[in-house]
Amino acid sequence: MFNATRLDIARNTRGLTKRQLADKLDISERHLKNYENGTTIPDLFMVNKMCTILNFPEAFFYGDDLDPIPTSAVSFRSLSRLTSAKKRMALAHARLIQLLAEWIEKNFDLPEPEIPDAQEMMSGNPMTPESCAEIVRAHWGLGNEPIDHLIGLLESKGILVFTFALNIRDVDACCLWNGKRPIIFLNISKTAERCRFDAAHELAHLVMHKHGQTFSENSLNENNIEKEANMFASAFLMPKESLYSLTPTMADLSSIIKLKKYYNVSAAALAYRLNDLNLMTEWSYREINRQLSIRGKHNEPEPSDYEKSLLLEKIFSLLKSEGMNRYDLAKELDILPEEIDDWTFNLISEKLDSEKIAKQLRSKLYIL
Repeated sequence: MFNATRLDIARNTRGLTKRQLADKLDISERHLKNYENGTTIPDLFMVNKMCTILNFPEAFFYGDDLDPIPTSAVSFRSLSRLTSAKKRMALAHARLIQLLAEWIEKNFDLPEPEIPDAQEMMSGNPMTPESCAEIVRAHWGLGNEPIDHLIGLLESKGILVFTFALNIRDVDACCLWNGKRPIIFLNISKTAERCRFDAAHELAHLVMHKHGQTFSENSLNENNIEKEANMFASAFLMPKESLYSLTPTMADLSSIIKLKKYYNVSAAALAYRLNDLNLMTEWSYREINRQLSIRGKHNEPEPSDYEKSLLLEKIFSLLKSEGMNRYDLAKELDILPEEIDDWTFNLISEKLDSEKIAKQLRSKLYIL
């Protein structure tokens, strides 16, 4: 039977209001509302029209219930900057990605989540984001060395990492708990360095804000939470003990670039960290920021390579060895394979299929 909850998810995934979709379907908004609340069941002609407009396979609309994710369950960066439509769009994408996450967890033995809980770490003692980051590093045996592959590290600790489609560029990153399994969503339209910082920022939310607590003396609000997560990410990626020993007395842009490559962070993030630790004079900090601003926001000096999911790469390689292509996987989820590509660092098309096979299977499996 047609599942009304899936129509709501599909519409929000494409960023359409009820009025916009109703207009595209040549029906009234009230008629569409009846479809979405289950009062009226659309006929096959209307379902096919929905498939074409929303770009979903027909089978998607006949699956199990997909209850929407409440906004309160997801940690968004810069939530206040997002419009309601963008929030709904991001939440709908996240709900679909959960289908893949649950399929992976069902079919593969994943590392058990090993995420320290700040509330337990505090044990009544005062703690800062800096000390929290130090404890997590110690708990994971990282010492003060740079983290070579952050996404791989997070995955080894039981965190699933996926990517958002580029049509929701306003969303930097977000995270949620899917039962006991944490999931981080990254927007890879940013620089590689920014993606790494975003991943560390989301780890901060999983560690520090799971119970809604904050270390700030002020009331719990978005600004405090985001500031704490940034402080944690900075300390986690750039441990102060190693910075004390490696930072030159008079840091300039050339030394900043050398150090930023060592820690695999942005030059701006490194300069901010050094200034915050009083390892750089205020004049030097302003001068380096001036030089970086001349380059432009998206022109990172000597940029890093993007990290990709090591876990998903292994999973897709294994599926390929067992004769499974990306259309087989997409059919398991009743989702278009291009959708899954958007969620998985473009690894599914890279690992599972040739374009020739894809073209042969497309018309057989999906109504487009």
